[in-house]
Amino acid sequence: MSEALARPKSAAPTHMDSHSLHIVVSRPTGKYRDGKRGYRLFVDGDHAGDIGPGEQLAFPASEGLHRVQARIDWTGSPGVDVVVAPNQTPRLVVRPAGSAAMGLFQIFGRTSYLKLEQH
Repeated sequence: MSEALARPKSAAPTHMDSHSLHIVVSRPTGKYRDGKRGYRLFVDGDHAGDIGPGEQLAFPASEGLHRVQARIDWTGSPGVDVVVAPNQTPRLVVRPAGSAAMGLFQIFGRTSYLKLEQH
């Protein structure tokens, strides 16, 4: 699984070290559903980056409570609240919420197409 430090395109690169605070999101490789598509990730309502199959991203975050959500087109996942603290890095996994056949029905919901879980 590749790992990248997510940052706005205009920001200078930062390095993930033991003293910085982050939220880590990974996405397993898929077989059929969304296998070639990226998901948009939001932290506290702001676009934090995009994640593709088999990737892991680390987003710099301040200490405290944050809400993370994954989106694809007009649908996505429910928001997940995470707490960022020294020596406590929230780790989440995003994946499709079911099979390709289920996706035909889930596209009509705003938060039922993707599953975002804390691990």
